Amino acid sequence: MAAAIATGIIADSGVVDVMKDYIFSRAKEEFKSVWYLKDEINGISDLVKTIKRVDEDAEKKQLQKEDVRNWVRDRKNAGYDMEDVLDDYRVMVSTEDRQGVVTRWMGLAKDGLYLVCGIPLSCCPDIIPAPITPRIEIAHRLRSIHKNLDGIKQREAKLSLVQHSGGGSNESDATTSRETSSLEDKERPMIGRNELKTEIKEALLNSSRASTSKLSIVCIVGVGGMGKTTLAQNIFNDEDVKAASSFMEWLYVGDKFDCQGLLNKITGNGGQPRDLNVLHLNVAEKIKKGSFLIVLDDAWLDNGEEWGRFLRPLSQGDKGGVIIVTSRNSTVANAIPHRTKNLYELEKMIFKSWAFMGQEAETYPDLKHISEKVVQKLKGVPLAASIVGGFLHKHLEDEHEWRSVADDGWLHSDEENVVDRVVGLSYLHLPLHLKPCFAYCAMFPKGFLFDKETTVRMWIAQGYVNQKPRGNKLMEHIGSGYFNDLCQRSFLHLQHHEFYGDRYIMHDLIHDFAVKVFTEGLQVGASDTEDGASPEEIRHLSVYCNGTEPQELKILDNFKKLRTLMLESTIAAPPMDVLAKFKYLRLLVLDVDELSEFPDSIRHLQFLQY
Repeated sequence: MAAAIATGIIADSGVVDVMKDYIFSRAKEEFKSVWYLKDEINGISDLVKTIKRVDEDAEKKQLQKEDVRNWVRDRKNAGYDMEDVLDDYRVMVSTEDRQGVVTRWMGLAKDGLYLVCGIPLSCCPDIIPAPITPRIEIAHRLRSIHKNLDGIKQREAKLSLVQHSGGGSNESDATTSRETSSLEDKERPMIGRNELKTEIKEALLNSSRASTSKLSIVCIVGVGGMGKTTLAQNIFNDEDVKAASSFMEWLYVGDKFDCQGLLNKITGNGGQPRDLNVLHLNVAEKIKKGSFLIVLDDAWLDNGEEWGRFLRPLSQGDKGGVIIVTSRNSTVANAIPHRTKNLYELEKMIFKSWAFMGQEAETYPDLKHISEKVVQKLKGVPLAASIVGGFLHKHLEDEHEWRSVADDGWLHSDEENVVDRVVGLSYLHLPLHLKPCFAYCAMFPKGFLFDKETTVRMWIAQGYVNQKPRGNKLMEHIGSGYFNDLCQRSFLHLQHHEFYGDRYIMHDLIHDFAVKVFTEGLQVGASDTEDGASPEEIRHLSVYCNGTEPQELKILDNFKKLRTLMLESTIAAPPMDVLAKFKYLRLLVLDVDELSEFPDSIRHLQFLQY
């Protein structure tokens, strides 16, 4: 439920349906307490279903358009507000159940008098001590949410958000189809991959010369934008490769690995469905006489059995062949027998190729040192290396510009959107349940080494780990699977620490992207909010106060709806009574040097999970 909200699916059917089920289920015993909520909830439900149709388009456009990003942030906040209302209703019901039936029915009578008379009946304090009861307050809040959603819906047209026909966001529809072809882009030459190309090319040429059948499989893995398709296209169009191959086929795979559909294309059957056995025989006949090259571009596959069915006829050729698989998901490499070629180590070569354009870096001794610092900022993203290198090539005589880039100044240039799209391509392809988990890692500082088990427990505390589809499987095990998936998709990376063992890190550029999409989170050094977000919109807060005066921590008073508070301070412990104000807090991390005892105010935090 929370996962849908945190990733931008406002209130989805999730929150609305849970609210309906929970509140309306009490109608049999206290119908009078819910009839005035029903119209608001139904109205909200209708609006949510309408707004939800533009989710896919809004999630893409927010990466480039600030006004759409603000719209998505407002939509998220409305969803969080609905969850807060539901939580408060549950607390109210739980409190009444503890107090007994008399107290509950007095509250219902009070609500009825208020609604019938249209006034709070404050003239009868002995009968009705509180002019606004919890139920009436909840009704007012729902009415406010309804009005807010009306405004959000009206802004859709101004932002030109396009509706999609699908029901909800999932792994298959979370990104636009980007079907590829075998043709190379001559305006974007391949740089820095000749050695890798030669190795793959040799495997194919050797298979064509071999007297016995041998099938070679090479899997090229890396996040979106790393040049996997460019490399495959370059090999596919190589004249030596063409001459050595009796049969060549370029197949774009995409989200769903359709074994029979792919085999149909190999046979040239135009995609018409056929019996699998017939397809196997036809494909085996097609590749029987000579060596072949098949490229499976942008493959998403985690089913080894499906891969086996696809591979079976391709292992029947007399001369063998080569299958090249490109993928953004390293689970593909786990599902198939392969030799994996990871593209992460190429950024330094690519950057220098673009920045110095064939000249030796030694020609510019001052820039060579700066370039090393720039490359460190481009960890794991060769496309970013080519973009920044190309940009700096225009300023070979301007050392100041190079230093500005090395100090992160380039992040605020026009190139930022291009780099965002590199990571954004893979982010948009994430399944819905992984998006909030990825974004939540923005709460850690850049370069922070975090522990897998701790991070999973944090996700569980926020409600990001969904147990329903997995039955009785432990939440920790499900969350661990989420974590592994993010690692396999190259969002998180393992880094062994000398003292702490295995730890994980998020590369700086990917962290920048996580901060951008996690609009409900904020890291501050005891300073004001950034990026136009008001304290009311911030639900997750990290405060680092090394060497800061304690009174500056009064910023905490501004945040009323926090669900996460991570507080690190090397100075005297801040006043802990402020914690009682964070009634919706799910997660609390206190790393305070002078904290001598457990804060008593924590007992007021009814929703605290971690």
